[in-house]
Amino acid sequence: MYTTEQYFKIQEAIKFLYKSFENVNDDSKPELVHSLHTGFRLMDYGYEVDLVIAGFLHDVVEEGGDLQKIKDLFGEKVFEIVGASSKNASLGDWPEQYVELISRAATSGEDTLIVKAVDILDNFYYMFDTDDEVGKKKVIFLAEQLFKYTNSEDKVFGDLRKIYNEKMKSV
Repeated sequence: MYTTEQYFKIQEAIKFLYKSFENVNDDSKPELVHSLHTGFRLMDYGYEVDLVIAGFLHDVVEEGGDLQKIKDLFGEKVFEIVGASSKNASLGDWPEQYVELISRAATSGEDTLIVKAVDILDNFYYMFDTDDEVGKKKVIFLAEQLFKYTNSEDKVFGDLRKIYNEKMKSV
């Protein structure tokens, strides 16, 4: 599905991700593993290489990474998706941050919503395997916000709706 050149570009994104997370010390959720899951899930779905790279890098800015460096290394499209996928921590509480984040992602376009959908999908798998009730509430809220902006028949949105419906039965 991907060319050798594309695989090398993905490899560079994974190296950049790893270096960006070297000093992250957040035990509440394995952010590096989550970012890897997001990128690999996008590959499994067969999305274009820029979406895959954006998936790997989607949390880098929130962990203190340099958005401009992402643009320099991976181009305008990855830069836009990652930028639109990053929370604005200056907004205060998490519901406000998430409403603004998903609204901004929707304004950015379907590619950004696809990356966010896979991000949220992976968060469902992780959070519902923990006792973190606040984390579960946050991922449910994020999914509900995203659903407001898409009626796409794209498989990832269907998969997200499916896991959302399954998990809501257990809440």
